[in-house]
Amino acid sequence: MERFLYLPNTKSEYFFCMVCLTNVKERYDNFKLQKKNIPTLSAYDAITPDAKNFYEECSKINFDENLNNQIGRKALWLSNIDVFKYFLTTKYKYLVVFQDDAIAPKNLINILNKNYVNHTDFLKLGGVRLGQYASCNLYNKYCIKNILDTIEKYSIDRGLDHYISNINANGKKKKLPCNVHCSLSNLPKTITTVNNKISSKSMREYYNKKFN
Repeated sequence: MERFLYLPNTKSEYFFCMVCLTNVKERYDNFKLQKKNIPTLSAYDAITPDAKNFYEECSKINFDENLNNQIGRKALWLSNIDVFKYFLTTKYKYLVVFQDDAIAPKNLINILNKNYVNHTDFLKLGGVRLGQYASCNLYNKYCIKNILDTIEKYSIDRGLDHYISNINANGKKKKLPCNVHCSLSNLPKTITTVNNKISSKSMREYYNKKFN
């Protein structure tokens, strides 16, 4: 729990968390800006390859060998898995994970309550993208348990967004469970946006180059 900042003391059904490189000013500034819209938003100080025990932690996860040179991608996975496991220990019903370039609408909770958490499609899997790629996702505990079970059975061979929705680069599906919808029927494909100035400076690519 030492990586979490601003953990809320609330009985809300939602745990809002932004995986954030807090040492990168523009990314942390975006967290603080989003927290104005979502007062219960917490931050997770993102794991980076600079971390002392990074490779030890990677060895505990079922990473496929084709990610050996994708250090930045592994770091993002480690952070999200840590958030997933924490969520399962809480009484929250829903988890909304933002990346640190995400921008949330001011009425996000109302939108989720009205259109998402009781949607027939959402109830089948318990997970859906709310933003572009993995910039913002909504999960329930059923979905998170299935994702963690899938990781145990099928090595992680791609980025989070493609893995949890069973998509690969050329659009073909591999044989692994689809745990998260890309969108829900009759709803917009995305309801959150991204700060393009931040997202254009890919930290994942930065760390890939730095450590390869």
